[in-house]
Amino acid sequence: MKNSLPYIELFDDLVTAIHKALWYCHIQHKSGKELREDDENLSGIFERYIKVKSISASGLDGHIIKGLTTSATRRRKLNEFPRIVKLVIHAFNRVRNNEKSSDVLPSPLHILYHALTVPEEPQTASYSFVLCRGMLFHFLKLHFRHPELKSISPYMDEFSEEDIQKAISSFKSNIDIYARWPDIRKNVNPRTVTSRINYLTGHILAVKGFAYLWFKNENHLEFFCQPNSTSRQELSDRYSNNSSTEKYSFRVSSLYTELPDSAEINNWIFGIPVPWRGADLLFFGGLKRTSTNGLVFSLHGQPGTGKTSAALSLAAVLEPLGTKTLYISLEENPEDLQTRLNSLVPDYLRKMRVFENNRNNLKLGKANDHQLAWFKALKFYESLTITQITDVLKTLQKDIKNQVANDAAVLSQIPATCPLLLVIDNVNELFNKDILYDEIEKFIEQCRNMGALVVLIAAEEIPGKFKLDYLVDVAIQLKQEGIDNKYEKPIRVFQLLKTRHQISRQGAHVFHLSSSNGFRLSPQVPSQLDKRERIRINLPSNIDFIHTLDIQHDGNIVIYKPFLPVACNSQILVHGHGSSGKAGFGLKLLLTPIIDKESLVDIRIKSFTKNKIQLKSQKLRKVLILSFLYPEDYYQVLKDRLDRQFINTFQGYYPRNSMIKVQSFYPGFLTAEDFVNKIVRLLEEASLEGEPFTGVLLDGLHNVFLQFKKLQESDMIWPLLYSILKRYSVTVVTTFTNISLIDLDNKESGSQLQTPQDFMLYQTAQKPFLHGIVRAADYFLMLEEDRLNKQKNNREYLISVRSSRQNPPNGLLRWNRQDLTIYEEV
Repeated sequence: MKNSLPYIELFDDLVTAIHKALWYCHIQHKSGKELREDDENLSGIFERYIKVKSISASGLDGHIIKGLTTSATRRRKLNEFPRIVKLVIHAFNRVRNNEKSSDVLPSPLHILYHALTVPEEPQTASYSFVLCRGMLFHFLKLHFRHPELKSISPYMDEFSEEDIQKAISSFKSNIDIYARWPDIRKNVNPRTVTSRINYLTGHILAVKGFAYLWFKNENHLEFFCQPNSTSRQELSDRYSNNSSTEKYSFRVSSLYTELPDSAEINNWIFGIPVPWRGADLLFFGGLKRTSTNGLVFSLHGQPGTGKTSAALSLAAVLEPLGTKTLYISLEENPEDLQTRLNSLVPDYLRKMRVFENNRNNLKLGKANDHQLAWFKALKFYESLTITQITDVLKTLQKDIKNQVANDAAVLSQIPATCPLLLVIDNVNELFNKDILYDEIEKFIEQCRNMGALVVLIAAEEIPGKFKLDYLVDVAIQLKQEGIDNKYEKPIRVFQLLKTRHQISRQGAHVFHLSSSNGFRLSPQVPSQLDKRERIRINLPSNIDFIHTLDIQHDGNIVIYKPFLPVACNSQILVHGHGSSGKAGFGLKLLLTPIIDKESLVDIRIKSFTKNKIQLKSQKLRKVLILSFLYPEDYYQVLKDRLDRQFINTFQGYYPRNSMIKVQSFYPGFLTAEDFVNKIVRLLEEASLEGEPFTGVLLDGLHNVFLQFKKLQESDMIWPLLYSILKRYSVTVVTTFTNISLIDLDNKESGSQLQTPQDFMLYQTAQKPFLHGIVRAADYFLMLEEDRLNKQKNNREYLISVRSSRQNPPNGLLRWNRQDLTIYEEV
């Protein structure tokens, strides 16, 4: 049985390097220097401490060393710098830009938590979090309450959920008064159990990004950031705060309005992370076990809904946490189950050394997927009675206890994980009509006493007949919708009915199964917003503005003429009738370089007309394009044309600091859950890469009408989506084209729609637009053809400002959709 934490072999070196890098960032920031991802001093810190060649040679965990395997010259040429450096800079700048104090830092474990997570697969954060949490337990010599803890780990002290709740309550009350916690002025002995529980709670919040580390002065900060070596004792001294002089406290991150509920924090600390994509949201971070250290699931549904595949997928993703699986089948042969399991191991897991198959292959020097030491399948006869299988489980329980006693390190090194997953597939034949309810109760109680995660797979009708869902701890139903209609795309639904011992987001959620991606959940849209409700809404900036509308072109001459500066982090609606180049205009808004204050003052004072506008420094502009209109190639052509224009407009503009990522949606049966989940995942992926998006272009929202049936039926998705986007530091541009049912140029046709049916059609099509007006209209711009000066061969387009955060200008601007330029105020 595996008895070490995921990535434990990298922990000491990587965390020490992050400490050193944060100190370097602090010194640079103190001297007024900008932190740059191409700074070779920062890259050098990680190259000294991380065994880059060893990791690279394994062919695994490429996300950890991304950008470190190439030379400095090649990095600059390709504009690809180490991901870990980007993460450090981003985390450091977020803290210093939002906090008044200069002696605050993000937790190094927060950066580690992100660095070990595969950006494209956010569920892998489960493995990095287990490492961070396990090491904090080790440093602080704490372990959650367990009946056999004293005999196994006598050097560790117990704590309970109530202890964590007291710590959180203390944190909240102290933050309101002193803005930090614990109060280090009281000189409390850091070795007391209460003090260690407080620091455990603070560090867990810091790992998740809800708290920062606050230091009394720079000397204390330097002591924390500068361990004398990579020894674990050096790190332990800093995280247990054992030093009598160099102490620190925690501050709530200004990026959040408040701390999470204590129930969610307890899920993080006591719960088993479920590394399915989307499961972290549903189970608030983890599954909490009962007082007997077990947990019983009911997983039921119609034939073909994916029950067995879901259980096998769970076995695969739990393996890196040290979980062995015993699969008892009353239907399938063990060989068939193992073949199915091999096909359900997701691709990303095959590229990580935390997966046992890969660890074994490294030792053996060859692939050996068919020998799974962590998975065992048994075939039982269908004639087995529920009493007989209860007796079998009692015998198995004794064997498990003996194994745990012989392998005490399991409990001391990997707390809050699950040593055994037991699946019984399926229980239909056990629950016959002659069964007594008392026998069912004894069976469920025996399952709960196993000290394991027990999954009971059953047919859809079993829970209703025998009250199975009433007895188990977690009840889940899988079902399919749309299978009776040949014109519908079937949808798999994961219905979370009950979680007895913890909070969860119950209800219906969409799920997917595939051999390359495994089991994935797309939580319902309200749940996705609910998870982010404590993130502070980003108001439009009062500092950074986009001057797209202030920069006009007259041939090769660039004219700066104040018209309307657009605040960053605002939401902009671009609307009009017919094709007018709204996609190009929206992309130009989002990619226009931010002009720093110095350059802006220089432009205003010296001249209104210049050949080029000087950029002192070019901030990254990275735009996520969500298109209902065009494929990626279309936007890449627009981006290339804008790059050429910006090179001629701005002195110091480099196309490599301007990026786009296109996600095109094609007509079909895209669900609201999958749509929002895909957008959020792309935003989170960019953050995990260390380069968050600065803008989002939602292009062609009108095409939702008729072409995206599921989205059209879910019109409330739009206010929820805009609410989610407000919690990211992005400028959002939405383009919407009206459907014109009358000839706008024919005055005789009037302004009335022709029939009541036309009116209803028009009203339905405008729902996304109306939501855009209400939720996404910090700026409302009209972009339409100039119909008064309409020419056969040269159509002109006008930009008008209908509403804005500032006083909207009365004039109009002309837009050249071919050159993507603005000229001539009318």
